[in-house]
Amino acid sequence: MPTHTEQVQQLVIRHAGLLHGFIASLCGDLVLAEDILQEVFLVCTTRAQTFTLGSDFLAWARAIARFKTMEMLRSRTRDRRMLNQDALKAVESEAPSLEDWQRQREALHRCLERLSPGQRRLAAMAYGDGLSPQQIADKRAQAPQVVHVMLSKLRRILRDCVLRRMGLDA
Repeated sequence: MPTHTEQVQQLVIRHAGLLHGFIASLCGDLVLAEDILQEVFLVCTTRAQTFTLGSDFLAWARAIARFKTMEMLRSRTRDRRMLNQDALKAVESEAPSLEDWQRQREALHRCLERLSPGQRRLAAMAYGDGLSPQQIADKRAQAPQVVHVMLSKLRRILRDCVLRRMGLDA
């Protein structure tokens, strides 16, 4: 039987995609969101005993994620303006519910499966590897403008597919 801490860690892992999406909606940076998610995992592990199994894990983890996001943004933007607490709460209140994030994520996963192998490779380079259009163009020996057009088309295909799968008009 897993320990209490291990059970909390399993909850973090199970909900990592939703937490990552929540963090990304707050900080606007997928790579930074991944770093913050790692920090959230560590905090959830060290504070696991403060969480009551069976209670609302996502609310608890989102609170930790919100504070870690603020902390990370504050440390990274000492010389720049950053969102104040009220603005961050406003952004959070407009963020989709965790259930909506999960539905969108599942729809996107299904839509990615329907792409051609070439389109999947392009999506992986741009969004999985975080390569810029220029870097993709260099790797594929293509003009950057061609890559921009291909990415634009790919985003449109995925957006329309996700909207259809969620029952919204594309």
